[in-house]
Amino acid sequence: MNGSSGVLRNLTLVNNRTERRGGGGSQHGGGIFTQNSGALLLNSILWTTGEAIYDTGGENTIIVSHSDVHGGWEGIANIDNDPLFVSGPLGDYYLSQIAAGQFLDSPCVDAGSDLASVFGLNQFTTRIDHLGDAGIVDMGYHYVPKPATVVAVDIKPGSCPNPLNTKSSGVLPIAILGTDDLDVTTIDPTSIRLAGVEPLRSGYEDVAGPVSDANDCNCTEEGPDGFLDLTLKFKTQRIVEAVGDVNDGDVRVLTLTGVLFDPMPFETPIEGADCILIRGRHKPINPADINKDGVVNAADFAIFTQNWLQSSIVDD
Repeated sequence: MNGSSGVLRNLTLVNNRTERRGGGGSQHGGGIFTQNSGALLLNSILWTTGEAIYDTGGENTIIVSHSDVHGGWEGIANIDNDPLFVSGPLGDYYLSQIAAGQFLDSPCVDAGSDLASVFGLNQFTTRIDHLGDAGIVDMGYHYVPKPATVVAVDIKPGSCPNPLNTKSSGVLPIAILGTDDLDVTTIDPTSIRLAGVEPLRSGYEDVAGPVSDANDCNCTEEGPDGFLDLTLKFKTQRIVEAVGDVNDGDVRVLTLTGVLFDPMPFETPIEGADCILIRGRHKPINPADINKDGVVNAADFAIFTQNWLQSSIVDD
């Protein structure tokens, strides 16, 4: 950079070097070479051969902050530590993180200058499991997360619309529908969540086919279409609790998530949705209503005080 200014943010420069014209080995500024530059380098990783930054000086000098610079560099919250890169689905420069299955946390994790959301990076990732950057922004490049495979979901196959009785004590059947493009046996049934709720059990059966247009809660009563489907059963009351405060006639969209049986930790996410028609009313109970009599009063407080500091484990 010669006489330039501006902000360089969340860069990752690795194993870069400069050479004399005609070859002859490493020269200054294997990461960044600056001359009379007033640029700001922020939340970045420069892990290069030789000097990571070479600033010739002049009226302006580069400012470096919250960055991991090989060989060190003066500035606010800069470090000189191995960034602990790991390989992932899209490249070799993810950051090691215990939460993503590695044994160590990279020193560049949660080491940036502000929240990831401030920089619009909370939807991007430095983790090999592709969860978004949460909290303080990580240093370095952020990958675009691996997109989810969209799957066709049918709640209560064969029924249209799909009623959900808020008083039911039974199960809610759903199916992930197989197609020419989706072999449902490649889906990990244990990973499936419907509105965040795990299934009670799963199986395989051809029960329905996708609607031609799944927008606007379209549905069908047609049966098997020749493709194997992944069938799942969910406890109805768990789903009722998940949808929250509803009234009779309300329509809600339930989102299903899961992963394919890819080698860990590179599983491909799946996502789908279908609509339910609420039958009945549901008003979530205030957790302070311990005896669930519909009112929070002294009786609930008495139960609370009787059990204060007692073990949550009840012996038989």
